Amino acid sequence: MAIDVHRKSYRPTDIALWTIVTTGLSCASSATLAQADWELAVGIGSEYSDNAAKSQTDTLSERRDSAELRLNLDYTNQLLAAEANYQATETRYDKGSQEDRSVVEGSSQLQLGQPRHPVDLLVTHSRRRVLNAPDAVDLLANNDEREILTAAPGLRWRASDVDLLALRGHYSTIEYRFSPDLESERTGGSVFWSRRLSETDQIDVTAQTMDVAFDALPTLDYRFDVYDIGYEVSLRRLQYRLQLGYNETTPEVGDRLSSPSFLVEGLYTSGLHSWQLNAQRFITDSSSGSGNRGDLSEFLPGDATTGEIDQIERTEIELEWSTEAFCQRCDTSVALYTRSDDYRQVDEDGSASGARINMRYELSRRSSASLTWSLRDQSFESDVAREDFTDQQTRLTYQRRFQNDLEWSATVLYIDRDSDDLSRRYNETVGGMRIGYVF
Repeated sequence: MAIDVHRKSYRPTDIALWTIVTTGLSCASSATLAQADWELAVGIGSEYSDNAAKSQTDTLSERRDSAELRLNLDYTNQLLAAEANYQATETRYDKGSQEDRSVVEGSSQLQLGQPRHPVDLLVTHSRRRVLNAPDAVDLLANNDEREILTAAPGLRWRASDVDLLALRGHYSTIEYRFSPDLESERTGGSVFWSRRLSETDQIDVTAQTMDVAFDALPTLDYRFDVYDIGYEVSLRRLQYRLQLGYNETTPEVGDRLSSPSFLVEGLYTSGLHSWQLNAQRFITDSSSGSGNRGDLSEFLPGDATTGEIDQIERTEIELEWSTEAFCQRCDTSVALYTRSDDYRQVDEDGSASGARINMRYELSRRSSASLTWSLRDQSFESDVAREDFTDQQTRLTYQRRFQNDLEWSATVLYIDRDSDDLSRRYNETVGGMRIGYVF
């Protein structure tokens, strides 16, 4: 069911409560039919900032209070599998530097039919905050919210013990809370063939076509065709997927755009060390972006809109190394990423790169401390009317979980942003505490 989030009758608090309550009731009813892993948590927090407006000149000190409701669900039976991860937050500002606001973020997936069945239906939903400009200061007021709902019915045929042929339809809607001009609808389908080469590897070929329609600007509608071949390996310590393809868009008005695409996913674990690589190149547009992929805590920065609809050639690479080798009670990870966007018509081409170092130490069975440092460098082409910037953040957090399922945390965050635009250069120190209960 799609939630109409941009029309004037929408009230954020109503949607937040509706999402959590109905999903919670679904979990409760499902639990009577099969075993389900679920977690429901509530929390309240307060933090104090010495620069709430994130400004170099107007350094307003302000307290921000928040209430949070979080749901995680993993449910499976003989007919279906469901996953849901949502978080609803209500934020209020002591001195009114921004409007009080409720935000729901997260994703869910419902699979009706198992891989052994000839017919299935996959329904996915996701909701994410989206920065309203790639160089905007990350205030809550500068964020929109994008919601994607997709239904994909499928047919499968086992041609042999090692060959699988599948047809899948696709229908999705993309809606924005505050920017209806960016909304779109996508309709299409795909043909998929895979052949298992051995117990550890397989090869597959996919052909997909999709019609993309924009509600506000139908002259920018286009057809999107994708052809790719993939090779996948799953060993005890190494799992990876290599995919090469070809993307082509045919607009209602104008010339075609074509580009090679690739996808590389890999995970290698050896003793106390783990390496993970994700790299891809693909064509998208400013309505869909990266499709709300990834977890809420993902290191790669989220999408940013530009206010204009255009097609984009996007390249993303992320590499992470994690280890427990330094001590028995600590975890360390180092991550690097890069992203580049090549717009077809509008002058918004840019690239970003970053690094993150995270160290977590278990002080006891129920308490831990973590230190995270991150760097982001954002640059734009010379003809783009935006300013480059560099953002550094250092966060220190202490967490403790009590025997009665209460949890408490304290955080200190320092942000240093440097930009040629003086209105977007600032330093900020934030300190806060949160207390919560996990059911």
